[in-house]
Amino acid sequence: MRHLEELTIDRFRGIKDLELRKFEMINIFVGKNNSGKTSILEAIELFKFPLDLSHYVKVSRIRDSLSGSSRILFKKFELINSIMWLFPKEHKKLSIEDAEGGKKNIGLSSIIHNEKIELVIQGKEKKYVNIKQYDENLEELMDNLLDDEVRILELDIKLLKNGNVKKIRFEIEENSPIEIRTSQPIIHTRFLTPVEYRLEQYFSQALIQAIDSDYRPKVIDALQLFDKNIEGIEFLPSDTKRLGSKFIPYIKHKVLGTSPLSTFGDGVRKAVTLASEVVNCRGGVLLIDELETAIHTEVLGNIFSWLVDVCKLFKVQLFATTHSLEAIDAVLEASEDCLDNLATYRLEVKEEATIAKRFSGKTLYDLRYELGQDVR
Repeated sequence: MRHLEELTIDRFRGIKDLELRKFEMINIFVGKNNSGKTSILEAIELFKFPLDLSHYVKVSRIRDSLSGSSRILFKKFELINSIMWLFPKEHKKLSIEDAEGGKKNIGLSSIIHNEKIELVIQGKEKKYVNIKQYDENLEELMDNLLDDEVRILELDIKLLKNGNVKKIRFEIEENSPIEIRTSQPIIHTRFLTPVEYRLEQYFSQALIQAIDSDYRPKVIDALQLFDKNIEGIEFLPSDTKRLGSKFIPYIKHKVLGTSPLSTFGDGVRKAVTLASEVVNCRGGVLLIDELETAIHTEVLGNIFSWLVDVCKLFKVQLFATTHSLEAIDAVLEASEDCLDNLATYRLEVKEEATIAKRFSGKTLYDLRYELGQDVR
């Protein structure tokens, strides 16, 4: 199942002039640090709601959550700065204005469900001074000017789809509320960062959605790959004596009885998160950053075999990044009977452009098992 067939990134974050062709059902991105792996996932995510400003805010802050303390980071890293870092990084100063005083561009194009879709985002920072009152004292007036300076980020978004062009302009002021636009997604995606399995609020919400969709057995299958004594999963109130208490996930275990999910290790929590995301993403595109996080090498093969099977079952196209050679081998092992459904892209940065070397599943298999090459 291929929902996304190709992606071209003219300019986005640190990526320039990158072409990715012939996506398969399972797509793995490898490469050195800062080669653009996570940026590719974020670029795909932008196509979900390309005319929704709140979605741009969400994508711009995906990396903030990697600390597990996103609320603190959000306060430190201003909204406008977050969005500005989506733009090409060509200047040392934190500004998206180019040298000629014009606007800086993000340029993306893709083929989604056999339709070519292009997205161009132009951004420019503006500043104005809100003088509440004038004072004859020059020094006091200057202090007021500095205190009342307001930054505004002006975004012009152009979406080309089916021969139609849609344009929209946003003006973002640092402390102003962001309007949420309700619209149908162009592509159904779920984005899983390396730390979501540790954030109880996040994986609890995803798990509730998965269980409510009657696919609880698939979640339990994933858990049993880590611990065969796991029998089920339930949501129980944290305080049975108090009305309105929140519900938290519990594991039914043959040995431990009914125990809170939080008492289990990272592997089980990661399995819950993976299973929930695949179920919730059925018929769509699943984006996983650092696929191997929290999964021990002993169970990598079983987990990835399960992941490939459920992606087929639920018609999910997978895009994932990894630094792990063991993870690549595990994906190969899991895909041995369907190598045509696997593609790997190795990213390199050369002369400011990002280059992608594509390996088909068969080529990757030969490189690893016949020649023993490290393809990362």
